[in-house]
Parts: sequence; C-alpha cells; structure tokens
Amino acid sequence: MKKKHIITIVSILALAALFFFLLMRINEAKTIIEAQKFQRNGDYKKAADLYAEALKKDPENFNFYAALASIYTFLGDEAKLKEIFENGLKIDPKNKYFLINSGWIAFNAKDYAKAADRFKQASEIPPIDPKVIFMLGRALQEEGKHREAVDAFQKAAEKGFDNKRCSLNMGLTYEYGERDYEKAIKYYELAIRQGLSDPAVQEKIKEYNQWAKGENLEKKGLYKEAAAEYEKRLKENPASIALYSRLGRAYRKNYEFTKSEKVYLKALRLAPNDYYITNNLGSLYYEIELYDEAEASWKEAVKINPNLPNAYYNLGSLYAKKGLYAESEKNYLKAIELGYDKTLTYLQLYWINSRFTKDSKKAAEYASKISGDPRYKNALLENREKDNQGKEKKDVSKNEKNKAKNSKSGQPDIKQKTQEKNRLNSTKDGKEETTPAASVPKGNTENKKETKEKPASKTEITTTNEESKETTKNKSASSGQDTPPLKEQKKENSNIKPIEMPAYSEPPG
Repeated sequence: MKKKHIITIVSILALAALFFFLLMRINEAKTIIEAQKFQRNGDYKKAADLYAEALKKDPENFNFYAALASIYTFLGDEAKLKEIFENGLKIDPKNKYFLINSGWIAFNAKDYAKAADRFKQASEIPPIDPKVIFMLGRALQEEGKHREAVDAFQKAAEKGFDNKRCSLNMGLTYEYGERDYEKAIKYYELAIRQGLSDPAVQEKIKEYNQWAKGENLEKKGLYKEAAAEYEKRLKENPASIALYSRLGRAYRKNYEFTKSEKVYLKALRLAPNDYYITNNLGSLYYEIELYDEAEASWKEAVKINPNLPNAYYNLGSLYAKKGLYAESEKNYLKAIELGYDKTLTYLQLYWINSRFTKDSKKAAEYASKISGDPRYKNALLENREKDNQGKEKKDVSKNEKNKAKNSKSGQPDIKQKTQEKNRLNSTKDGKEETTPAASVPKGNTENKKETKEKPASKTEITTTNEESKETTKNKSASSGQDTPPLKEQKKENSNIKPIEMPAYSEPPG
C-alpha cells in the first residue's frame, strides 16, 4: 500500500508539472500573438511592455528575451539591448546571436576586452563565421593585443573573409601596434594586389620608401650620412613624424644630442600626443644623465598611452638606478603584464633582488620564471665566472675602455661625447634620446631581435578607405624605443656590469 501511495503522489505531481508547463506555453503563445499585433501596427513600445510584463511572470523564458532584442534593435535602443543581451546570456550562455550582438555593443562602447571575449566565444560555435573572427581581431587590435589580432586576421582570411580587409588590418596592426614597418608595408602591398584601392595606403608605402635608404646607412654605422638623407627627405615631406623620429635617432647615434633634442621637440609640436617620440625624448635625456627630464617624459608617454610597455620598463630601470627598488619592481611587472620581454625583465628583477635588496626569496621566484631560457643561464654563468676572477684590474679606467671601444668602431671618443653633454647641460638648449636597458651581467652578448611595443590603439584601426584616411590623420608613424643600460650606483656592486641591449628605437628592416 505504501508503494502504491508513493506512485500515486509522483503521478499527480508529474501531471501538475505538465499542466503548469502547458499553461506557461499557452500564456507565452498568447503574449507573442498579442505583441506581434502591436508590432504590425507599429506600436513597438506596447509590444516591448507586453514582453517585459511576461518576463516578470516567467523570467527564465529565453523567447521573450529574443523578442525584446528584436524590438530594441529596430528601435536602436543600445542601453536596453545591452541589458537584454546580458540577462539573456545568463539563461543561455552559448547563444551565438546574443554573444555576437553583445560583442558589438561592447565594441561600440570601447569595452574592447569584453568585446574580444564575446567574439571569441561566438567564433568557436559552429558554423564558424569568418566575420566574427575578423571582429575578434579588431577587438584585440584595439585592446593592444597586436600579435593575437594578427593571428585572428590571418584565420579570418583563411576561413574566407575579405582578404584585402584582413591584409589591410594586419598592416595597420604592424604599423601602429608593433611599429614593424617592414611587415606593415608587406601587408599593405598585399592588400593592394588583392584589390584594395586606397590612396592613404599607397601614401604609406611611398613614405616608407623615403626613409629606407637612411636606415640602410644607419645599419652601416654611417649616421652623419643617414641624418643628411633624412634631412633631404624631410624637405620633400615636412610633416612626416616617422622621418623626424629617425633623424633624431641618427643625430643621437652621432652624439649630436642638441640637434637630436631639437628634432624631437619639433616633432612633438606637430604631434603632441605621439607617445613614441615622447618616450624616445626621455631616452635621450636618460643617456645624457638628465634623469628628472627622462622621468617626466616617460610619465607623459604613459599618460598618453597607459598600455605602452617600454615606458614602464624604462621607468623601472630609472628607479632601479636611483635605488627606488619597490617602484622599479612595480614598473617592471607592469611592463611584463603589457607584453614586454619577460626574460629580460625578470632577469632585471632577479639581479635587483639578489644583489641589491638581498631578498633571496624574491630572487629565486623571479629566477624560476625564466630558468629554462638560455639567456638566463648564460648570464648566470658569465656572472659566476666574473665572481671567481675577483675584482677587475684597476689600471684601466672606464673612460679609457670607452675610448678604446670607440676608436675600434670608428665612433667619436668619450671626450667628444662628454663635451657635448656638458654643453647641453650648461645651456639647457637640448638633450638626448634612449630607453633604459638591461642591467644583466655582461656576457649575455647575444644579439636579441628588437622587441615590439604593444600599445593599445585608441583611434579605431580602419577597414575602409575613409577610415584609413582618418587613421592617418590621427596617428603618427614614428619609430620604437632604445634601451640604455641600468648602471648600478653602489660601488661595492660595480663588478656587475650591465650590457647594452639592441637599440629599441630601431624599426626593423
């Protein structure tokens, strides 16, 4: 008897649940029919009110959210749409339509991280939509994740999206994000071959050809000749920030610091918000030991673009030089977060904690993050050998070493450089460009390829002719940044010699 009673109760509950379900579906059908009548008569507000009222009674009904999304899309009410999509995704997190539209709303609101997340989720739901992958690239591009953006554009092109738009955006990403002009031109030329007709892009290719000869002269160490070439090209194109950037760099390499500073300052009058020029001006000041001016320039670069990893790395090096190790660590970690060379930066943090703050726990922590990298192993080995050798010989001064080095390379000796520095400091008429480099022990002599910046692009990267023109107006194509060495202040640690990293302000090519 007891078992029969249980079966009876369960049957009654099942029938009640079925009845309730059918009643809800009948009410849903009535609501939809009534709302559609309002829609046909053009009274979208009443239709929306009807669906909203129905949702209060049945808050888990996804069909009502979909109907409301359709109405508010027609009415163009983005605030309501955002609310509808967010609430709808709580019920059905994998609804592709809601994910895509939520991504569009976030993108238009400049919430690029959220947009990228929504587009990424939608791009993984079959059937694969290449346009969604392209929009993922656009969101990553604006978020400052340039290498991931390039991967997305390549994948979109492979899946059948408009090839020339993908190539154009890869070119824009390399130009404005990575500052890799050689690759940028490669993709611009590819976009033109694929059918892109855009005078602004053709102008970019023409401009690149203007500075290519000067860069080849710099590679040969002919900095005076390179400067003359950039000067010549500037007469043809006096508004080119890229040429000003390279001219400033050529003057600096030739130890003409005053001229270098004047060039950078002129460029900043033309493009006050160019964070690369601002960063390189700070690097110039750092090299001639005007540290307050260097710090101010790098802080300004970060203010203009909070996602510029080089400026944080530079500040980390400067604060380490001043003995402000907590501030140094903070800025180094921020540089890593934004995509700067992890091995180089963790190695800096390792040396600071092992040699200066004597925090063995932190030193071990940072070492563990890069222990498998050959650069780390080489640096440790070289430093160990130097420690075993004891103190360096004192019969050769630092200036004499520099003279010997410069005489071999055919560069002006340290006396000439010092005279220029003193003249600059006394007249305050000019200063110099570079960015702090690694304070890893000498011995890591491997030539590392130039690291690329990952700044977030705040002006939308274009996909049409008109947008491309607007981007050209709002962004300046300048070079990257140098990294001067972080020199230890404490005399007792002078046996640790920093190395000069490859010039960070050199655009590849």
